[in-house]
Amino acid sequence: MNNCNEYIEKIYLHPAIEELIGKIKPIEIQDDLRQELAIALYEYDCNKLIEMSNRNELIYFALRIVLNMAKGTSNDFYRKFRKQLSDDQLQEYLTKNHAINFRSVDIAQQLLDKKLTENSISAHESIIFSKYVELGSMGEVAKFYSIPKAHIFQVITNIKKQLKNQINESI
Repeated sequence: MNNCNEYIEKIYLHPAIEELIGKIKPIEIQDDLRQELAIALYEYDCNKLIEMSNRNELIYFALRIVLNMAKGTSNDFYRKFRKQLSDDQLQEYLTKNHAINFRSVDIAQQLLDKKLTENSISAHESIIFSKYVELGSMGEVAKFYSIPKAHIFQVITNIKKQLKNQINESI
């Protein structure tokens, strides 16, 4: 076996890996776990895989990878496949933690709409802040409108203070 693909295929189909993955619950993530193992092995240095195989350590290395992915809570596999909220948990989370945010968004939108109709300075501030929300960066807004960044910063800071006060008053 001179090719890493052969080593990885050997591990991928190894009975010990099959047995370990077969014990992982829920069953729905077993195929994903096997695929993520293959990806992890392909990302690893081929020469090191060959050295481990020659020392008969590759299977133990692969078993450790599977266990870490299946049981760990700070890895990509956990974030992709295991850390998923049920519908009830998601609904509870949204009602508790985001109800106030939806209300805040409504208050902010009302303030910005009101500013559009007040006068030209307020309309200018509302337009700049809306573009800031869209682009996500004061620098991008400054480039978009060809306005100095210091002015954008001043307007955004002022609107944020107004929004914060308005939201705090209504809660």
